[in-house]
Amino acid sequence: MQHVRIQVATSVATVMANLGEKAQFIDLGGGRGDEADVMTKVLGRIPELMKKLDVENKALNGQPITDTIE
Repeated sequence: MQHVRIQVATSVATVMANLGEKAQFIDLGGGRGDEADVMTKVLGRIPELMKKLDVENKALNGQPITDTIE
């Protein structure tokens, strides 16, 4: 189980590291008053987003999102 957790954490870190290569983030200053910037908010939501994408992908085509991406 520990090996799997390490692999998951490594994969999430890799996605986060490569995110800037594929996306552009523009902060128009419309924050909600908290001190977090746009990049911090986006990076913090990646694990939740990946889980949601995985659930939706499994419902649509019966396979994990990682298989679809590959």
